[in-house]
Amino acid sequence: MAAQNAPKIYNYNTMPNNIKFLFAFILLLFFIITLTSPALAALKFENAQSNITTTAGQAGLQTTDIPTIAALVIQALLGFVGMIFFILFIYGGFQWMTAAGNEEKIRKAKKLIVNAVIGLAIITLAYAITYFISQAIEAPAEETQTTPTPTP
Repeated sequence: MAAQNAPKIYNYNTMPNNIKFLFAFILLLFFIITLTSPALAALKFENAQSNITTTAGQAGLQTTDIPTIAALVIQALLGFVGMIFFILFIYGGFQWMTAAGNEEKIRKAKKLIVNAVIGLAIITLAYAITYFISQAIEAPAEETQTTPTPTP
């Protein structure tokens, strides 16, 4: 009897496909971050900013500083991840509706919905923090760009 109540232990070959995909995605994200960190740390942003400004000016484009671009990229990625959690939320609702009274399927669907809501909450807070920080970065940059007053 005690063996029936033991938690189910998965090895990689017996894991469900969605857990395999999540595991592979997290592992890939970890490797991307750790492999690109030294290269990003070696960049000299002052030199890069002047090169971007020069190139954009020659092309006739509007110049944007690197922190603003980084904030926009982060916000876009967070929006994409939020969309994934929203799709998981809808998928969990679909699983619950099609469970046909099967308690195991209903339990799995509830767990998926709760996890998706928690993920949405985390992503929403991360998006709000990123937006706040990007506004704080842009405000001092706008204050320093004053127009010269004409001398009489």
